[in-house]
Parts: sequence; structure tokens; C-alpha cells
Amino acid sequence: MTDLDRSLASHGDTPLSYSDNQTLKRTIDRKTAMAIVVGIVIGSGIFYKHGAIAATGASFTMIISCWIIAGIISLLGALCVCELALMMPTAGGYFHYVSAAFGRPFGFMAGWNSFVLVQTCGCAALSVACVSKLSEVFGKEPSEITKAMMACVVLAIVVWINCRSVKASGGLQLVTTVIKAGFLVLLALSPLLFFSAEDSGFETANYASTLSTTDTDGEITKSTFSILAAVLVSVLWSYQGWSEIAPATEEIKDPQRNITPSIVGGVAIITLIYVLVSIAFHGTLSMDELEHYGEAVPNTVAERALSGFGAGVSSSGNTLVSIIIVLSTFSALNSVILTSPRVAFAMARDGLFFKSIGKIHPVTKIPAHAICLLGGLSVVFILLSTLKLSSSDGSETSVFDILTNFSVFSAAMFFVLSVSSVVMLRLSQPDRERPYRVPLFFIIPPLFILFNLWFVVMVFIDDPINACVGIGLMFLSLPVYWWLKSRNAQDSNPDEIVAEPPH
Repeated sequence: MTDLDRSLASHGDTPLSYSDNQTLKRTIDRKTAMAIVVGIVIGSGIFYKHGAIAATGASFTMIISCWIIAGIISLLGALCVCELALMMPTAGGYFHYVSAAFGRPFGFMAGWNSFVLVQTCGCAALSVACVSKLSEVFGKEPSEITKAMMACVVLAIVVWINCRSVKASGGLQLVTTVIKAGFLVLLALSPLLFFSAEDSGFETANYASTLSTTDTDGEITKSTFSILAAVLVSVLWSYQGWSEIAPATEEIKDPQRNITPSIVGGVAIITLIYVLVSIAFHGTLSMDELEHYGEAVPNTVAERALSGFGAGVSSSGNTLVSIIIVLSTFSALNSVILTSPRVAFAMARDGLFFKSIGKIHPVTKIPAHAICLLGGLSVVFILLSTLKLSSSDGSETSVFDILTNFSVFSAAMFFVLSVSSVVMLRLSQPDRERPYRVPLFFIIPPLFILFNLWFVVMVFIDDPINACVGIGLMFLSLPVYWWLKSRNAQDSNPDEIVAEPPH
């Protein structure tokens, strides 16, 4: 009996083992794994969110602090995930971690929240961002309905790629990640590289520019902590996805050597790039300009940096930025679809989701049904968000903002439950073999958990309606769990068992 089996048995659950035709192939090496981590995270947020961040944060000091805080918190979370991933290097990630610590119902809740809420919203937002910037490249401004339809087409393409081959989608991820990470570094350094050029746009005075945080009567509208939380909603979207390699650990070669460098190294690289980019953008544009240009901030920075070389070069730089953003969002979407379906696959393989989702292709060993389900649910979120925007009172600015804000809030609740598993398993199973242990155990996991709890509370205060919807959808998983468990138990026969007890 495996350690996971023992953990499940301690909560009254049936231990499970898998046959060869239910086991995924280890085809992902360290470089590809790190590319997946970096590729998921560097998607749309670092390009799209600077205008919203400036409008909320109002000062460079507040904003750069949030970028650094989010990077540190993500790194702390990464250290916790490494311990769990190496304890249980199997597909499904958080579903198994939380099941082992708190029992199957809560494990299902974690898997449900990750797959049905966090990642479907993420896929939907990335596809919408990809289409929006692609429209700009061709000089078009389609309606929201047209954008939604185009986003669904982009989703279908990425789903098809991932249903064909893990090696092909992983190779695509490696190439696109190197391109976009390299371009971001160049974009971050561009104001400094061209500082001596005439009209380079870089002004140190921009760092002192601020926006007003008072109303017409001179009263402060929000507390510092409220502003911090509001900025972090946008910043954390830019970091979201650092943990999504965990569901794919069953497909990583030599996990004990490759998982920790992939996750921790990936988060460290991302944090450094993000801080450099933020410094460059704020040195090139004032706070008023950042708010004004919004999603066009990266294009404007490139234009300013290259303006000394003539209008033609400056315009070409603008177009190149748009093309890179299209590539970046497409790459991030590919990463999410490459890893996230493994959560639903693992739940189905253990008899806790629709059985067809637990099937894999006999030759490619790819969970194609789970991939298609993720794509289908993402389409639903795109359409629902488009309808929500069309009927809103103007408080919602775009489909992209609706999706990303909901995804970040759901992810925070999910992180609390997942990282709490590290603490619970250390206390309940202190002698269990752990190839990697979180350093400073009594500091790092509690700090990460407390931060995310604080963030959830602050978002709930600021946006109670969407917060209640997120919490309600999360707890909806419990009746769904009992229904699926009962349904699968009644329908099972010897030829349809998804996961069998060990002999």
C-alpha cells in the first residue's frame, strides 16, 4: 500500500491503485517543466494590468511593493507545493494532497475549485486577451460578441494541439516561453538601453508622480490596506499559475530532481522579470499616463523607447509588442491546458468525477476527455462573462477583468486549503517519507496561509457579491461530490472500474 493509500485509509476512504492503461507517461524534462511554470505565469497580466494597477495603487511605492510582495508570497507557496508534489508525485496534484490531509470530500473541493473555477476562468481570460490583441494587430475593433466567438476558436485550436501530443505541446511551450521571457527582459531594459537617445521617454520624475486617492470633498476613499488588496487582485493575476505544474507531476521525468528547481527557479525568474518591467514602465510613463493608456501601456513604452529612431521604427516596435502579447497569451493558454486537465482526470480515475474524464488515449496516454472538458467549461465562462458585461451598469470594464478578478479570488481560497495540507500532514504523519521539506516550517506555511486569508477577507469587503458567488460555487462541490460518488458506485461494473483497490 502506498503512502497516499494509507492517508486515504486513515480518513475512511478506500485505497486506490492504477493499472498501466490508467497511468500517464513521464515525458516532461526539467527544461520543459520550468518553461511550463514560466509560460503559465507570463501570460496577459504583465501586459494588460498596468493601467488598472496604476488607477488603484496611485503611487509607484505602493505598486512596486505589491509586485515584490506577490513574488515573495508566490515563492513561499512554491516551497510548500514542492514538499507536497514530491510526497505524492502523481497526476491530480492538489486533489490528492488535500484528500490525504483532510479526506476525500475536501480533496474533491480543492480539485473542483482548481479545475472548475480557477483554471477555466484563467483559460477564458487568456483566450479573450489573445483575441483582443490580435484584433489590434490587424487594426480591427470587433464587438464583444465577436471577440467571444473568436476566443472560443482560439481555445479549440489549443485544445486540439494538446489532445495530439504532450511532447508537441511541451516543445511549443519551451520555444514560446523563451521568446516571450526574452522579449520582456528586453522591454524592461529598453528605456535604459536607449536612455542616451533623444526623446527616449525615460524620466526619473515619473517615479514621484501620483494619483489622487481622495473624493471631491478631500476625504480619503480607501484605507491603505484596502488599496493594497485591490492592487494585489491585479498583481496576483500576473503571478497566477506558478503552482500548476503540480497536477502534471506524474508526467515529469525524475520528479525528485526536477520538480523543486522547476517551481522555485521558475517563480524566482518571474519575480525578477516582473519587478524590472514595472520599474521600466513607471520610469517611462507617469501615473496619469499609465492609467490613461491602460492595456496599451507596453505598446506605448516601446514607442517612447524607440521614438528617437524615427516614426517608422517606433511604429514597428508598437506592432512587435502586440505580436509578442498574442504569442504570450497563446503560450500561457497552452500551458494551462497542458497541466490543469490532470486534476479532473485524477478525480475521475479515483471514481469521484464523470468516468469518461478518467480515460486516456491508449497510444498517446493523454487524458483527452479531461482536456476537452476544460475547453468546454472555458467557453461557458467566456459566454457568461460577455453576457454579464452587456448587462452591467458600467462598473465592469471588460470581459477580461471579470474573468481575472474571479479567478484570483477563487485561487486564494484554493491556496489556503492546499497549503494547509502541508501543516496537517506534518502533524498527522510526522514520520512519513519526505524527499523535500519546507524550510522554516513554523514560519513559511502559516505566513502564506494568513496572507491568503487576509486577501480573501479584503476582497470580500471590497466586492461582496462576486466573493459570495465564488464561495458559493466552491461549496457547491460538496453536494456534487456526494452525488457523483453515489452515482459512480451504483453504475460501476467490473469492466468500468476507474480505479481498483489493490490486490
